[in-house]
Amino acid sequence: MEYTSTETDLLKNLDLLESNIEQLISKYKFSEISKTQKIIKQDLFPNLNIEGIEFQVHPFKSNNALEELKSILTPKGYQVYFSSFKGNQAPNTIAILRTSDQYDIIRYYSSDGANYGLFPDDLIAKFQEWDKMYGLFVAGAGSDWCMIRLEQTPTELGGFVDELIAFCPDLQPEEDEEKAKRNKWRLESGIQYHRIVYFWWD
Repeated sequence: MEYTSTETDLLKNLDLLESNIEQLISKYKFSEISKTQKIIKQDLFPNLNIEGIEFQVHPFKSNNALEELKSILTPKGYQVYFSSFKGNQAPNTIAILRTSDQYDIIRYYSSDGANYGLFPDDLIAKFQEWDKMYGLFVAGAGSDWCMIRLEQTPTELGGFVDELIAFCPDLQPEEDEEKAKRNKWRLESGIQYHRIVYFWWD
């Protein structure tokens, strides 16, 4: 897929015009490349001066695109993640930020669970805690959601899921005891097989 002049300028601005990077982005992009937009909530991080790009990818190619781009770009000081994630239902959006700190993704979008008194620094602190225990990377983020992928499955999976629900109550909306048990089982199974946790705070 050919790049427009605007796309070329965006890639050049982020020093992404290396042939292997260009080819990989072209292989997966499902839409025109655009500039990412920092979300400002009370300007919590005024000194966060980083830039990025984003583009849609086919839902069934999204995970491969993320893994391939991360393998090349993370060692070069970039973060690759989903800035919009619809699963297999619609195109997903992959973003690339020029920063070596993965938690700048959370800062960039001011991701929070404000309804539960959780702010970006709270999310970062909890993720850093889990990172030390299991290893993780930030796989996606927006203003009121984020997604992480664990490098290792927690040994005490049931206890870990309880911790997740305490941190993000919207993971367990069911009040009925039997439905709550089934929901917890689904969470455990998802982590067991995919090691992915998707958080949202309504």
